Amino acid sequence: LTLQAEYAAARRVVFAPLKARIGLDRARILITSSAPISREVLEFFASVDMPICEIYGQSEVTGPTSVSVQDAMPLGKLGRPMPGVEVRIDDDGEILVRGGNVCLGYFKNPEATAELLQDGWLHSGDVGRFDEDGFLEITGRKKEIIVTSGGKKTSPANIEGLLRNIEPLGPTLVIGERRKYLVALLTIDPDRVAKFAKAHQLPSNPQELVNGAGFRACLRDAIEKEVNPRLSRFESIKQFEVLPGEFTIAGGELTSTLKLRRKVVEQKYAAQIEKLYAE
Repeated sequence: LTLQAEYAAARRVVFAPLKARIGLDRARILITSSAPISREVLEFFASVDMPICEIYGQSEVTGPTSVSVQDAMPLGKLGRPMPGVEVRIDDDGEILVRGGNVCLGYFKNPEATAELLQDGWLHSGDVGRFDEDGFLEITGRKKEIIVTSGGKKTSPANIEGLLRNIEPLGPTLVIGERRKYLVALLTIDPDRVAKFAKAHQLPSNPQELVNGAGFRACLRDAIEKEVNPRLSRFESIKQFEVLPGEFTIAGGELTSTLKLRRKVVEQKYAAQIEKLYAE
């Protein structure tokens, strides 16, 4: 009862003015879809009384496959399948969908249709799993799964998410296909540089920061403490390179929806990648 009273007071005195300040005072349901959202963002909004429901789906299933609802939304999970929609995990981890919402195929493209629809199931291209309570979780894209030279498999998206949580990093790329170990190409987020530089007494100029030995030492320490301990041994980042610029749409590294073009980045920075493995 005490906690309920404190929460009611917080909603009135703290949360209500905050919601009004950022223009969400009339919002009743907050939903995110289309692209992954970090757990840290979800935790922040939940901490200020604005839980965000995640929806997972694609155009080929007429929108949503699974949805989170406000009374059942564990953070980082994508809810349970929609009513009338069947979802199962294939032997290779791919998410398969079946139901009246699934499309009949691609217009005048039988080859793509045959790849998408097999034995009545839509092959999403996403890799995931169900937890013990039936909530769906995405672990990566099937085409992006890294297979090391030792035959170990991992999703780079999870590792890249951990790396991006390090200040002041922006989008990152993990490489390791048919290699002995994983390496990473890192970029910095200019909007996060000033605060980081001040806290660590490092240059605030992005170019000077990237070239400084002190910055690399900070990154190495953060990776060893915040990233590698949360991964399997073969998934740990052994080497990294900080790129001088950002990944951008204009540069070809990002799509119009800000998704990473992996092959483009790997080709563009092939020399840096080979240097990491030469070391």
